[in-house]
Order: sequence, then structure tokens, then C-alpha cells
Amino acid sequence: MHSDLKDKFHHAQEAGLCMVAWRLPNEKKVNYIEPTQEKLWQGEESESPFFVFAPFSDESPAFCTYLDAQNYVYVGAPKSPATSNKLGYMTLVAKSVEAIQSGKYNKLVAARVIEEDLPNFDPFDHFSVLMERHENAFCYIWYSPSTGMWMGASPELLLARNNEQIQTMALAGTRSAGQGDFGDKELEEQDIVLQYLEKTLKPYSKSLNITNKTKANSGHLTHLKNEISAELRDPTQNIFPIIRALHPTPAVAGLPKKEAMDFLVKEEGFSRSYYAGYLGLHAKNASHLFVNLRCMQVLGEKQYIYVGAGLTAQSNPELEWLETEEKARVVRLS
Repeated sequence: MHSDLKDKFHHAQEAGLCMVAWRLPNEKKVNYIEPTQEKLWQGEESESPFFVFAPFSDESPAFCTYLDAQNYVYVGAPKSPATSNKLGYMTLVAKSVEAIQSGKYNKLVAARVIEEDLPNFDPFDHFSVLMERHENAFCYIWYSPSTGMWMGASPELLLARNNEQIQTMALAGTRSAGQGDFGDKELEEQDIVLQYLEKTLKPYSKSLNITNKTKANSGHLTHLKNEISAELRDPTQNIFPIIRALHPTPAVAGLPKKEAMDFLVKEEGFSRSYYAGYLGLHAKNASHLFVNLRCMQVLGEKQYIYVGAGLTAQSNPELEWLETEEKARVVRLS
């Protein structure tokens, strides 16, 4: 990262301010917002763009870089998340698969946290390498007093808006290099996500255009992807109700959504916080929001990598563990 941006981030941290820098997929330019007070965001819109950093669930507040100063709040320093070992995660996966097989859920996404102590770790240098290695991902680094520092390289668009035009994608299933083609389990995952997005967007849209299923590379990983575009029925539509309807999708939570989230809160054993939330630039008629995947939180000398795997009735705990290990390599840069 350029030295002037590093200096700005250091100033933000020392002054108790918020700052963010990001780079869009397949672009070279690094964008940033000057250090500012962190502010709560509850779906308000503005003609001027601001950056949104929203959590997985309502148990954590959403923040933004620009709104009325009266929304300023400090909710306290972030706490280190609970981590799990291989046995703990495989037990969670086995319990999740059993719940799916019982008919209670169509899909669940089980996540875990990996604690790292990377030698000579510099978050800004790490972010620079992340951008170099993942040109087709949304790369960001964010800091605020209430959330701590986060960074990531997300392959998944949640929602983009350009006036009355909106876009999203169904992204699910994971294969690493040399692992072979996608099987029935991954195809089922993808279909669940696609059908959910189609059903959710239909009431807001004049028509939906869905591309054929393709393979999308994200570093050394490959996913299944369908791109979806639509024209809003109401050009003046506030986008926040659509975001709330979409998020979290079955790609990061499960289905049925509320029941899946209740299950995860009870069984995962840690707060996802801002992992699998969403983030990006937002304004009244223009938004570019991504799912916060392939990410890490930096707290003091420790790094916490958040990873998850989509589960169906066909899932194998050992294979799902290995999938999360591969996903961790993206942000670990190993």
C-alpha cells in the first residue's frame, strides 16, 4: 500500500477515527475515504456516496463512513472471537448435516475462526499483496474503533445498483486446483442459492435475466456462478429493503433463512461479527456491495481468519474441513 495511505490509517487508529480503502474487481485504482468518525447505519440513504460495513446478523451494529454526525457512536473495543479445532468443526458439520437430513433445513453454512500469529505481519503490506494476487476480487482494508481492523478479498457480489438497474450473483460450490470437476453436492448448493435469489428479487423486478452456470476462479479456488440482472419495478425504490431481503443468502447462512441463522447462532460457538456480512460504496441510486468473505480481523498481534463451507445432506465432514483450510489460504497468502 502507498506510504501516504499507510500514514492515513495510522492517523485514524491513533485518533480513534474510521478509515477504509478498497479496490474493485479487475480494476487497478485503489479508492479510499479520509479518516472520519465511525457512524451507525440503519439503512438511511444519501445523494453522496458513503462506505457501509455491515454485520452478518443484527447482533452487531452496521457502520458507515458518512452520515449525520449525530449517528456517531462507540460501542466498545472488539473482542477476540472463539476459535475451534478440527474435531470441533467436524462435529459441527456432522450435526449440521444430520439436521439437514432430518428435513429441517435445505442447506446450512458452517463457519469457524482460525487464530494466526503471522511473523512480521504488516496489515498494509499484506493488503497490497492481497490485491496483487486477487485481481478479480473485491479487496478492502477497514478500520474503526468499534470493529478493529478487517481486510479481505471477496469473490461475491451481494447487490449492485445503477439507477433502476440491479445486479447480483449466485456463487456457491468450491473446488481447489487439481481437485476435479464439481459433483452433485456442489450443483445442489448452487441451485439452492440461485432459486432463493430469483424468488427474492422477483417482487421488486420487471424481469430477471439469469446467465448460464459458469465456473468462476477466485485465486486457487473455483466456484459455480450465475449472474443475475434486473430492472426495478419502481425506479425510486429504496434499496435497503432489497438488501434486507437478500442478506444473508443461502451462500453464507442456509435455508430456510431465519431457522438456519438461529441454528448457527446456537451451534457455531462464536459470533460471526462482520464475517459474511456485506460492505461497499452506497448512495441513493448507486450501490456496489459485496459479501465479506475470504477475510481476516486483526486485533493486536493476532490475526483471525474467518472461513465457512456450504453443507447439504451429501456433505462429508472431513472434506468440508479441507475446504475451509483451502479458503483460509486466500487471505493467509499461503
